[in-house]
Amino acid sequence: MNNEKDKELNKNNELKESKKSFIVEKVVGRDISRKHAAKHMLLALASGLLFGLAAAFTIIMVGKSVAYFSAKDEDELSTESKSVDESYSSEITENEESQNPQDIKPEIEPDTENTIPVYLDGKEYFIKKEELTSIVKEELESGNYALSDLNKTSEEHKKIIENAARYVVAVNALSTNQSWFEDTVEVSSTFSGIIISESEGEILILTTEEAIKNGTVFNVSFYDGTVKEAVVKQSSHHDKVAVIAVSTEGLGKDFIEAVEPVSFGNSDNIKPGDTVLAVGAPIGKVRSYEFGQVNYVGHNEITADGRKDVFYSQLQADTEKGTFILNLNGELVGVAKATDEDTRYYGEASAVRIIGINYLKYIITHLMEGTEVPYIGIKGKSISFDMKYKNIPQGMYVMECIEESPAYISGIKKGDIITELNGSLISDAESYDYAVKKLKNGESVKIKLKRNSSNGEYKDLEFVLTVGAR
Repeated sequence: MNNEKDKELNKNNELKESKKSFIVEKVVGRDISRKHAAKHMLLALASGLLFGLAAAFTIIMVGKSVAYFSAKDEDELSTESKSVDESYSSEITENEESQNPQDIKPEIEPDTENTIPVYLDGKEYFIKKEELTSIVKEELESGNYALSDLNKTSEEHKKIIENAARYVVAVNALSTNQSWFEDTVEVSSTFSGIIISESEGEILILTTEEAIKNGTVFNVSFYDGTVKEAVVKQSSHHDKVAVIAVSTEGLGKDFIEAVEPVSFGNSDNIKPGDTVLAVGAPIGKVRSYEFGQVNYVGHNEITADGRKDVFYSQLQADTEKGTFILNLNGELVGVAKATDEDTRYYGEASAVRIIGINYLKYIITHLMEGTEVPYIGIKGKSISFDMKYKNIPQGMYVMECIEESPAYISGIKKGDIITELNGSLISDAESYDYAVKKLKNGESVKIKLKRNSSNGEYKDLEFVLTVGAR
């Protein structure tokens, strides 16, 4: 039994030894001979030497190429610079040879007191003032508008101003107020006026409504310094004008004969581009003057109970102090007006609105007589062809009733068609305007009209109202 155990033990030992020998087994490369190693070393040295020579050759060739081309560029640049210098030197030499040293003059300072610099084609020249004045005068006289024409125009304007000075007056409005300490304080305001008539022992003066609103006592200063008290004849609030009267009693005969009322012109003849003269207080100072041109003319502008011509100018005009417009014949053709409920806005922010004298003649006539201008307060227009086509009745179409006017108070409305006024048939705006002029302030009148109803039919209506004053 022991022998079997020994055999088994020896068998296990042999198995362990065989496994151990397998684990420690080494892999050994092929043996290299000295001859073979020397061959490899010579090959490596030859390759290194070959690559080194190639690199050195490449560096040398690149350096030489750069130097070659750099030298070439410098030579070309030097050649071009030399040719330019030689050309420039030759030009200077030629110029110097062509100029005579005696022709070269030193630069002289210009006489700024007696000469004027003139620039032509980028060069500066100095011309004597006397010569330049002579040249300008010759050019003006050779043209369509000579210098003599300019002087003549200036003299004509001066004559118009001198003549206007005889009928332009200063209106001093005096009023009394109570101060904080209950003292009576006299307040004075000055406005302008223009003489429009001299007859029957009185001198009539057209002025602005603002003058009579600012005073209870009025003194008028004439062109020669004579001062005389005035009374109010009549005014028109709607038209912003008034007429005052100065008695000729106590005035000398020579003075009365020297008084020259302004003549009334025809404002229908005013055209765009016409030159006009503003007198009175155009710049806010009484007895100031200014010339200007007409920029725009408007005909048949609709106003309350009528039509009027207006024109615009960019001259200055103080409408509160009073500015009157004359043509070059010295005739009154318009009055500058401030904006009010009757003004149409045309966008002329810097232009003054002037009411033509042809419209104002009717107003002024009433004021001169001391009577009020009849007033109903309707702005209307004639029935146009298009309106007739829409079956609108014949008559005057009411565009607007001025607020607080007799027509407004009576109940007449926009869109009504007026067919009869105080017994006169109204077929259009012109017939209505004519009928109003025959009325009198305070008179009771009957107006017949047609009003469109909700069903599109026109109904006949009748209104009774009291004529007012403008």
